[in-house]
Amino acid sequence: MTVVAPFALSYTNRVPYISIAEFQAAPTGLDLSNLVEDSNQAAQNNALAELIVRASARADNYCFGAYGTLCATVNTEVAQVRADRQGFYRISPRFWPILAINAFSVGSLPGQLVSVPLSTANCWIEESSFVIGGGGINSETIIGPIQFGNGGLPGARVFAEWSYVNGWPNMFLASDAAEGAGSIVAASVPEGVFPGTSLNVWDAPNDETITVASDYVAGSTTIPLVNSLVNGHKAGVNVSNLPQTIKQAVILLVTSSVRQRGEVGFSISQDTAPEAHKGGDAETEDEARAYDLLDPFRSVVR
Repeated sequence: MTVVAPFALSYTNRVPYISIAEFQAAPTGLDLSNLVEDSNQAAQNNALAELIVRASARADNYCFGAYGTLCATVNTEVAQVRADRQGFYRISPRFWPILAINAFSVGSLPGQLVSVPLSTANCWIEESSFVIGGGGINSETIIGPIQFGNGGLPGARVFAEWSYVNGWPNMFLASDAAEGAGSIVAASVPEGVFPGTSLNVWDAPNDETITVASDYVAGSTTIPLVNSLVNGHKAGVNVSNLPQTIKQAVILLVTSSVRQRGEVGFSISQDTAPEAHKGGDAETEDEARAYDLLDPFRSVVR
């Protein structure tokens, strides 16, 4: 019999953090017309899209290691844990911010996990940890099975598995959204989106903030809005609540990759003439600036 690790089936949501249009509109000073030598615009855009995907992955790796993403994902983790003196399980998952807890199971043996029904009465969520009470694990004693309080037996090591949503919602429009529309359609399942979630439509100069309506069903690609769209937006526009510093970091990482390929960039200051940068020095400077922006989001990888 093959035993498959529960976490092997998670960590699947890898959505780029900026659109092609966002990068093209950024003041990078780069010539993007020849990323693929002697090719048409479609080929140039495809090459740029690949660089954006890789730069987004580099941002993920810097912040969370090989598995985690800044983009909202549903992750499953396992560990051996102990209840505190009050019978509560205090869990610190690998990745943050924690948006929701989907499931939690505990048991004295790996094959005897008991699902704990979750509610606001027994589940407390913080940015990088959560607390579960009311597990009701049965523990054997000399007087037979007992249930210790509302949670687990204090100090007893048990096996636990939990599923949670972490990160920042991030998606792209699957189709055009007209001015005045009451909903948008995402190109993929938008993890981390719930009724009341605030999202930014990154479509300069027509950026706007939208709020998910109360009748939204989590997991649906059609997202109803509290208020209608102020502007129209084309398919492919990024919709997320990613902090702007993450998006800027990805722009810098893409810039570094383009310059590494031999393209020349220019820096312009108020007091000096434009200065050309090419290759190694610009690459190092852009990466350093990107990692500085990502440092506040970095987590210790266990």
